Amino acid sequence: MACELRDGIGPQFCSEELGPTSRTSTTTWLLATTKQPPVSSSSCSGVRAEPVGTHAIGTDCSKLMREGATCSAICTAGNEVLGAFRCSLGRLLDASYCIGPSTEVRTSFRLKVAFSFSLHLNASPSVAALRRSLAAALETTEYLLHRISWYSTAGRRLGEPRLHTVNAGSHQGVQRESHIFIDVEVIVAKNETASIMESRIARLFLDDSAAQEAFKSSLQHSFNLTVNHLEMAVPARSFQSLVVSSGNGTILEIPGSQHVLADDISQSSEELGVGALVGGIVGVVVAMLAALTFTYCMRKRNQLAT
Repeated sequence: MACELRDGIGPQFCSEELGPTSRTSTTTWLLATTKQPPVSSSSCSGVRAEPVGTHAIGTDCSKLMREGATCSAICTAGNEVLGAFRCSLGRLLDASYCIGPSTEVRTSFRLKVAFSFSLHLNASPSVAALRRSLAAALETTEYLLHRISWYSTAGRRLGEPRLHTVNAGSHQGVQRESHIFIDVEVIVAKNETASIMESRIARLFLDDSAAQEAFKSSLQHSFNLTVNHLEMAVPARSFQSLVVSSGNGTILEIPGSQHVLADDISQSSEELGVGALVGGIVGVVVAMLAALTFTYCMRKRNQLAT
């Protein structure tokens, strides 16, 4: 299988597809010749790396990872580590697995395309809703959408009650617009190319395109979710990925994740500022009242003394 190298992607896996029951392989690393940017310009947060498997006890990922850097799962003794996370354009791609010695798996290197986008909805979606709707838009099957994760940084507005925007895989419980960022990794079908998938992804962000309408229609009709706006956040890029399948050939899905990054961080700083202002005003008023009271008492005392 030929490897594709794209600028800015960093290290690439390159290997022929493995046998149907193989557990190990020889992996060749191809390093991109492009200059690696400094951490501050395109770094990834290693603390977000979530290894796959019940035998995982953590990762060796650093807190900040440079573009192209990789890291892996840490497994309990006697279990095998397969795959690695990699930093690409500020996003962690791929997965690292902990596989038990008695678990039969198949491994192969497949071409994947990753991209990220922002989405404004009337409520927070489930990963299942996004998976089905993206499959419809990208003309692929749901199981080839290998990984879907989303996170929200939208804070509540001043005076609004605190709302929990994640509800155990459902999209219920949010009454106002939800602004989320979505990371997607899709496996390219064996009879297609990365360019075909990248073209479909590009059409998803064209207003009134068939791809965009399929995405919106699926969310609306199947999940009662209304799309108000969507926009590409990180461009599509292709890379070779180690894909792990069960003994019967079913691709192991990288578990989707939903994160709310401090649902009111942005607004709580605003509220803290307002609170500090109000507290300051109250403090000044109290101090003035105390001074006036003290002055009045002193005058009364002097009057009584005379």
